[in-house]
Amino acid sequence: MGKPKKGGYPPPQPSTRYVEIANAKIENMTIAWGDYVVWVNKDNAEYTLVLSEVNGNPVHAPAPVWATLTAVNTDGANSSPREFAWPTGQPPPKDPYVYIYGLPNAKATLTVQISVTKISGGLPEERT
Repeated sequence: MGKPKKGGYPPPQPSTRYVEIANAKIENMTIAWGDYVVWVNKDNAEYTLVLSEVNGNPVHAPAPVWATLTAVNTDGANSSPREFAWPTGQPPPKDPYVYIYGLPNAKATLTVQISVTKISGGLPEERT
């Protein structure tokens, strides 16, 4: 695959980003293609996160389930890492992809783009 250019795809070192769900609200997040997302449930409720739109276009039923989470302090409260990779052999799009997903009464935006500017202080440590 060769060495990626600065800011290119795939990212030199994919990151794992943690999206918290607290008080039935889901954080919005921007990630780079090739990164992973882990959803972290902070509520005493079970959630199923479902994709509803991609770039403003509705997803037709049955909508894909992105994660199923059990209540906080249980084994399934955090999702498995989900990779957001672009198909091999194709460059990712220059424009970000915007995914709308979530619960029936709470939606969030996940924006996936070629690169993400570094957050001051670095990425958060792995959450449990």
